[in-house]
Amino acid sequence: MTESPRVDPVVQAIQHILEVSDEDFEKLIRCLSEAPVSQRESEAEDRVREAVPALTDEKLTAIVGFSTAFAGALTQMVDQEHFLDSVANRAKDDLPSDKSENLKSRLKALFQAPSIAFIGGGKAALRDNLKMVVRSQINTDMRPIPVFGNDEAKYFSVLHRLKFDYSDEIGAEPDKNVELVLDFEDLKELRDRIQKALDAQSSIQRAAASLGGAVYFPYTIEGDGDE
Repeated sequence: MTESPRVDPVVQAIQHILEVSDEDFEKLIRCLSEAPVSQRESEAEDRVREAVPALTDEKLTAIVGFSTAFAGALTQMVDQEHFLDSVANRAKDDLPSDKSENLKSRLKALFQAPSIAFIGGGKAALRDNLKMVVRSQINTDMRPIPVFGNDEAKYFSVLHRLKFDYSDEIGAEPDKNVELVLDFEDLKELRDRIQKALDAQSSIQRAAASLGGAVYFPYTIEGDGDE
């Protein structure tokens, strides 16, 4: 049995972008440009799905996924026009010649849409930082310290095991972990450093909000602990 040729997902996404009518494409861009910006691709897709029901889920997912990926790459390019040309050229053999200019203008509109640029830029920044923590846990280990000739337990050692589950792939299920053993002084230092980081995060969020912007929150760390 002959296997059908594999379709390049980039070419497929570009074809989907060009298949959208002018009216629906304007609605799509409007949705992706509305404030507040979407934090995740699924949020962006939900907005568009409501406004452009003609787009199937498969096409919508392909368009948004392609757009955020390439918008993120675009932020790191010095010659952005050349980058746009190279993306458009990837599909030139599969598209009518009169579609190339329309494609470039649509790609620009998509990559510049705030939700796409925000998610794409956030994902690009995360790719520079491997080991994405997705779960954390602290277990407290209390053990009696035996005293020779005295069975009464009144002396104890207390240690805290801090465990992080993580993945090297953005958005993937955790497949690795690291565990640290902390004493009381370690915990207090960690608490102070976390509080400083939280204060810095709050300051950045307030500054971004005052400019009409936002801070990228791609994933939430799930935490729990045992006393």
